[in-house]
Amino acid sequence: MGPDDDGGQAGTTDEYVVVTVEDCAQELLRNSTDYEITGLDTPNPKMRLGGHELIGTYEEETTAMMFSETADASGEDARPNMALHSMTNLRLNFRFASTAGVGERPV
Repeated sequence: MGPDDDGGQAGTTDEYVVVTVEDCAQELLRNSTDYEITGLDTPNPKMRLGGHELIGTYEEETTAMMFSETADASGEDARPNMALHSMTNLRLNFRFASTAGVGERPV
């Protein structure tokens, strides 16, 4: 779906956000088989990750560009091309909820 394509749903738009998690949650994110993000339309979305809750905050940043790989049909040795998928200036930073004790953060 392109940036101007509404997928057949009139009046809808896609909005992209760069999502980050604090350093001590990176390993947890890599090893988790599932996670859930709720409240994206609120100032502080929540992420449930491996039995832990993280709280998010939005931050405006310089524009981030997201690319996707496109196949080039010009032969078997063809290299994939990169196409601009979308751009955003919004970052969603997740940190562990303040209710977690310092010793409870996973390493």
